Amino acid sequence: MGDQITESTALCPTCGTDLRTQARFCDGCGSPVAANRSVGERKQVTVLFTDVVGSMKLAATLEPSSDACSNADRLMTWLTRAA
Repeated sequence: MGDQITESTALCPTCGTDLRTQARFCDGCGSPVAANRSVGERKQVTVLFTDVVGSMKLAATLEPSSDACSNADRLMTWLTRAA
């Protein structure tokens, strides 16, 4: 009968005011609007900071390269031998 289907509008969870598209705050009460963020993966990591005697001398012997992993592997090998 000529009725158009419209998208349902989002409502402020605090006061019920219609929210504008991509609104970050409610125009009625000013409450922040929860953004629809994609859920990412969280990973737990362990970081070890050390102060190694002679580390600057060792760093000077490592060639700068685009392959930082190989330098890190060499450094870890050296550290485990030193420990």
